[in-house]
Amino acid sequence: MDPATLAAPWRTDAPSSIVCGWRRHAVTALADAHLLALTALAERPALVYNLGNGHGFSVREVVRTAQQVTGRPIAVREVARRPGDPAILVASSARIIRELGWQPRLADLATIVRTAWAWHARGA
Repeated sequence: MDPATLAAPWRTDAPSSIVCGWRRHAVTALADAHLLALTALAERPALVYNLGNGHGFSVREVVRTAQQVTGRPIAVREVARRPGDPAILVASSARIIRELGWQPRLADLATIVRTAWAWHARGA
């Protein structure tokens, strides 16, 4: 689906610029984390990890960056935050970094969006 045709709800009444959790990594980085976890399961009964880069991005930042990367407009509909929606939600990979040595590969939003857009453009 063409991202320019999406009308994403845009929750703008949060007390922070971070109004959504954004966790996007290259498939290979996630695969690396899964392989590390599978290896570690040989020594432990269960493992639970978050995978992220430790930095959240607001919906506005994501939309603006996606428009810049794709060169396409993205329709947005602003709505109020739902009851119970957190103002800030950021995945921390501190535990998997500490315990298994995994490292996120992508940190800046433009690179994250650019790699996702390239994947989408290939029809994958």
